[in-house]
Amino acid sequence: MEGSQPWGGRVFLLLLGSGLAVAAAGQRPAMALRTESAPTPASNLVIQAISVDSNGAHLTIGYPEDFTNRLDIFACSDLLTHNWTLLASNLVTTGGQCFCCTDASATQAAARFYKVGNADLDSDGDGLPDMREILLYKTNPFLADTDQDGLNDGEEIAMGTDPLNLDSDGDRLSDGDEVHVYRTDPNNPDIVAPLVSLTAPTGGATVWWIP
Repeated sequence: MEGSQPWGGRVFLLLLGSGLAVAAAGQRPAMALRTESAPTPASNLVIQAISVDSNGAHLTIGYPEDFTNRLDIFACSDLLTHNWTLLASNLVTTGGQCFCCTDASATQAAARFYKVGNADLDSDGDGLPDMREILLYKTNPFLADTDQDGLNDGEEIAMGTDPLNLDSDGDRLSDGDEVHVYRTDPNNPDIVAPLVSLTAPTGGATVWWIP
């Protein structure tokens, strides 16, 4: 679909497909909308329209009538750095087929890119929605423990360790071993794994060890 709508000062070009909208600044007082090729796999979450005013960019998100999952909206100002942020999270979709979301920071950017994600889709069961894994954490949405350190990606995000590094603090102990075996802090290399030795008691004495 192509069309233009004057609003003053800039051009916002929206590429709709895979839940992606591209907003590019220009000089003509118009806003152009264009539909791109269908995503693979097909997505039923679409950015249908956008309007811009002094309060920011207002996105209209469309979804099927029987869609009841929550949505996440992501924004990015530079696709070369691939630095996406979570614009809005866990938006409820019941009671209609579309809703509006405002990006107040869009007025400060020369270009804005948007994606819509299913906030209830967690393919690997690690507690992180697939789209957040792809855009925010760069982890594998189909592998619960991306770095294979014994902690799943959701656990690592919650405790502040790096889900892409099996030894976040560089102390030569994997994050999983620190948490589950040695009970040390996987974010602090100064905490050394405890070394405990027990000598067999004599004369019927009892030794109590409390780690």
